[in-house]
Amino acid sequence: MLGLRLRFATYLSVRAKSLNTIMLTNNQRFVVEPLSEPLESYLASAQSVISKSIIAYPCEASLTDGTAIDTFIISESEFRKYFKIGPTSLEKHEVSENLLTSHDVLKVKASNILCQKELIEDIYKIKNSSKLQGYGSLLSFRIIFNDNSSQAFYSEFPDLIDFLSLPQGKSYKDVHSIQKTNSGSIKGIKDHKPVDINKFIVFKGS
Repeated sequence: MLGLRLRFATYLSVRAKSLNTIMLTNNQRFVVEPLSEPLESYLASAQSVISKSIIAYPCEASLTDGTAIDTFIISESEFRKYFKIGPTSLEKHEVSENLLTSHDVLKVKASNILCQKELIEDIYKIKNSSKLQGYGSLLSFRIIFNDNSSQAFYSEFPDLIDFLSLPQGKSYKDVHSIQKTNSGSIKGIKDHKPVDINKFIVFKGS
């Protein structure tokens, strides 16, 4: 019976790796890997997000499953600090399903949809005026375009708003202004679109 359990556990481990999912050790710990060569090369010249509340590097990452995503590279220590995770296992946190390691990444480069610095700074002015305090705080705002159309956004990651999915046919060059929206809860933002954060690439280090 023990041999059968061991063979089944081995099968699950191999199957999980082939599906590019989060790998756990026998004691159910998320395995955080050191920086790989592609990540290390990218970070040598990359700029962190503008927010001073977190050190994270926006990028486009090509993954081992053949997909490419716009995401953030962040150290384990910085990830724990920002999301207020103590020494507990990372997979116990609510964002654990969005974690990737260095082994999941083939190459990284600057993102083509990275929000313009001036626009991010204007959004942060709204965040600061609202006295939001990091992860879990609800940031909501509306982008007004030159043709007077608009798109409202919200995020519970107010320090990570570098990627915005603008309406079809619109670019950052079409942005006229940004307005704060008075939304105190998720229920009050029915016409707001979430700021997408697909994954976090977490590496071992500080």
